[in-house]
Amino acid sequence: MTRPASTAGYGETAADLILTYEHLRFEDVQGMLVHLHPQAPADVLDIGAAAAAPQRP
Repeated sequence: MTRPASTAGYGETAADLILTYEHLRFEDVQGMLVHLHPQAPADVLDIGAAAAAPQRP
């Protein structure tokens, strides 16, 4: 079975990518979308495949 080109090399670099991603601030990752978030208090369903960070404190 062949891997799609989009995942080529991912297994070898996954640990470094996770470390890099976990050091990003919420504002740097989600800043452009904050205006779409409902005002608190609110229920929000976050569906994604990423690590739990960065998340709003």
